[in-house]
Amino acid sequence: SDYIIYDSAPYLSVAKLQINSLTTVMYDRQKLCTTIGLAVTQLPLLACLLGNDVVSEEHVRQIRTSAVETYRRASPAAYSRAPHGQVVLAVTRLVSTLGSPDGEQTELVPLSLNAPVPLRDLLKKGISSYLLPGQKSFEFVDVSASPATFEKLVSPEILKACREKHVAAEGFMVYCVVCAGVTECSNSLEDEEDEELLPQALVYRPCRQRIYGLLLLHGPDANSLENPAIREWFVYPGNPLNEPEMIHPVPINISCGRPSLDVLWFSSGPEVSALRLTAFLSVFDCVEFSELFGQIEDSLLGALCLITYVVLQVQTLSEEDVDAYLSQAVCQRLKSSPELQQIELPLLSSRAVQLGSLYVRGISHLLGANNASGCPLPSAALMPWHVFDGRLFHSKYLLAHRGVEKHELLDDDPSCLSQFLLLKEKLVETCRKRSRALQSRPRAPERSLSPSPGGSSGEDWRQRGETAGGHQRGWGWRERRGQNVYKSRDRMWGRGGHRGRGQDFYSCHSSEDMSRCLKLPRGRSNHYRGRYQLAPRWPHPSAP
Repeated sequence: SDYIIYDSAPYLSVAKLQINSLTTVMYDRQKLCTTIGLAVTQLPLLACLLGNDVVSEEHVRQIRTSAVETYRRASPAAYSRAPHGQVVLAVTRLVSTLGSPDGEQTELVPLSLNAPVPLRDLLKKGISSYLLPGQKSFEFVDVSASPATFEKLVSPEILKACREKHVAAEGFMVYCVVCAGVTECSNSLEDEEDEELLPQALVYRPCRQRIYGLLLLHGPDANSLENPAIREWFVYPGNPLNEPEMIHPVPINISCGRPSLDVLWFSSGPEVSALRLTAFLSVFDCVEFSELFGQIEDSLLGALCLITYVVLQVQTLSEEDVDAYLSQAVCQRLKSSPELQQIELPLLSSRAVQLGSLYVRGISHLLGANNASGCPLPSAALMPWHVFDGRLFHSKYLLAHRGVEKHELLDDDPSCLSQFLLLKEKLVETCRKRSRALQSRPRAPERSLSPSPGGSSGEDWRQRGETAGGHQRGWGWRERRGQNVYKSRDRMWGRGGHRGRGQDFYSCHSSEDMSRCLKLPRGRSNHYRGRYQLAPRWPHPSAP
């Protein structure tokens, strides 16, 4: 019942699985409610009266028997149904007669339900078990109207293409925005002690707003304030995640006005190709880079857009940080997987890990903008394993802040050095036009990986933000967490807990990225959840 009530994950039927075609049936909460004539808020009571892990079938047998008798008298054809099906329909009809779900019903168990006090108390306990932490009553989102609100803003052809891409594991951000009006990011790898860097959710919000505008605001008459806002569930300090933030779409700023999504996705020709590229670059506020299209590799163009955007949004990024980003992008394409794995780091920097995580989070936005624009760049060129390696970036970060010569930073490769200088020139020029001046602020490392004679403690390097024990437990970086989001880890993993989907697809990085992805055990019994902060669940659009 948890899966149906909270719509927390696709609920697929194993009994109806066809092995040859790999097709099955997926249960849809809203269609279930429409079929049986109940509101979502009445499902917990239905679950309790049918029997669950709190209220046993024995406790409610008398109520169910009475409901079946009443149902059979009212529906003589009910005898033709299977016995279990009769029970479900009978109890459903009973629940529907206990009062309007929209009425001012303050009791968890309707007063009209004729049940003794002990059973009523047990039913209250069972229904309460479906409440999320902090809830006093059921406040489910009405998903029946939400998807239609957004789907009416795009053509049926766009909706069909969205679903096809979704089935092919492409364009997840576009699908969630167009079909449900919601985006999420339930975890973030950031240093809670580094106050210089903005939370990732806020860094990329302007980018997301332009993606929303590209998808939903079409034509000269479209008004961002008149269109429905997107519900964002993004974790960052100070956001308790009690409810979504309502974020309005922002139109992209290009000379031809607001392009039609149908033109971007389905039309062809040189003019349309140029329009797609312009729309994509506008999301990151770097239309000037259109002249580089075809001159440099697509992966480098995407990296340059992302790095430029981050520099414009995060004022504390230094010239050394930019050099590390650009040199990693240029050199990564020429290194094999074994070469990347053999990179040795003299030390580990919490800030380097955080900057790497910030970059990888941006890759999902690159892919979202590219899909929304009609894919001016091949999606494969923007995949994380083609554009970023955490170990390589870490080494470039340390070299850049050590002040090495550019040729050493670029592995003494003249071709890489030439591309690096070209990319940096374009980035600096674009930033200058927007009154953003890069400054040199090298950060000297404090410790090496060689253990000192007296050893070192975790608390010692944690205070410095650098560590010599890269594989020790408790690195100098932590995941950002809001204050008092959950008062206990037990409650966090109670009913309806959320384990993260959507943009979390890119929270685990490519080969050896960010040293290793955190692998935490799953399940309610595990009380120590590491440093992940988890967001609540909301309705996802059902798969096509």
